[in-house]
Amino acid sequence: MTRTHADEFTHNACAAPTAHKQRKKKRMKKHKKKGKTHVPIRRERTIDHLDPTSATHAADQAAIKAARQRAQAEKAERIDYSLFEQLKFPSLGGGLLFDSAGHELSSAQHKQLLLETSEDRSYYISESTRKDGRSRSRNRTTTPLHALAILMRADQAAGLAALEKHPELRHLIKPFLWQAFKVVAAEFTAATGLEVLAGQVHPEEGMLHLHLTYSSVSADHQLLWKRGHRGRHGLRLLGPSHGGTLRLVAAGFIPASEGSLALHDLNDRVRELGGEQPIDWRLSLVVEGLVERFIESHGLQAIFSAEAERYRAGLAARRAERPEQLKAAKMKAESERDQLRAEVAQLKAQLAQTNKHAPAFLPVISPATALPPLPSISLQRDVRDRGRSR
Repeated sequence: MTRTHADEFTHNACAAPTAHKQRKKKRMKKHKKKGKTHVPIRRERTIDHLDPTSATHAADQAAIKAARQRAQAEKAERIDYSLFEQLKFPSLGGGLLFDSAGHELSSAQHKQLLLETSEDRSYYISESTRKDGRSRSRNRTTTPLHALAILMRADQAAGLAALEKHPELRHLIKPFLWQAFKVVAAEFTAATGLEVLAGQVHPEEGMLHLHLTYSSVSADHQLLWKRGHRGRHGLRLLGPSHGGTLRLVAAGFIPASEGSLALHDLNDRVRELGGEQPIDWRLSLVVEGLVERFIESHGLQAIFSAEAERYRAGLAARRAERPEQLKAAKMKAESERDQLRAEVAQLKAQLAQTNKHAPAFLPVISPATALPPLPSISLQRDVRDRGRSR
């Protein structure tokens, strides 16, 4: 079959990406995100990664840990990161998998559930009305399944991990996480109208968190978005960085000034959503409230308070090594140095003036005999002399 000029043009246009697409691809590669808390489930590998007990998930975590170690070696950081390493939960056996009703699933059951649902709901029915008034329905393909991660606040996750050290309290962790999933799933469905199919608890990573795997297409192939989105549109989220910052500010771990940008973006999201809070932010606050009630109901204030103070100390040490903090410390030291130099210059000028007007029969005063001690040096001598007198 002979290809026409039009066919050749169409073939070349489809085969070669446009300059705009090339620039977009390059920009996305340059600013590639290291991790996402909200992802579409398009491949079987994504399902394997959601399973915290799978070999795929273990390999991904090993790769992430190796990358962090290389970055730490390159930057020659001197901070002990043991506090921020993986939180171990032996009682959870590597992680938990639930269905929508909260029943625990095996890895095989979890994978089968998501694969079958993804295939069955791969399209939705679109209804439209023609100009002549007749209705028309079409099947539109879409990606029905998505996963949303809800991170636990760092000090609360550390407190739950500390319960593993107490054999009499270890059994409380799993029922709490099961109850938390059920409450969060119900809140998510009520707020968005989307159907939660499964949940995953990931305890052996940088921070304890749970995933909600939901479908935007119902069993009868109807879109479930409340706001009239098409199938490919997603939720409007605040994001883990801003959400985590605001939660640490509210808990008193970092100053409020560092949450100004996050608060600004939160207000923008609220305006975009017509006064509603972003769903990831709402669910994070729900989880915090559940942890607080869990602490009170079981009398665990002492354990969680100790872990919170330990986290506070580690966070302060880590923040002290941040570039902006080091720059501020350097500027302060340079300012103190310049002040001392100015004091020395002033005293030398006074000494020179004194020698200039002294009588001829008097010996010239040397700096060693006339130069009074600097205020900072004098203060150190006073402290040292008081210690000797004691």
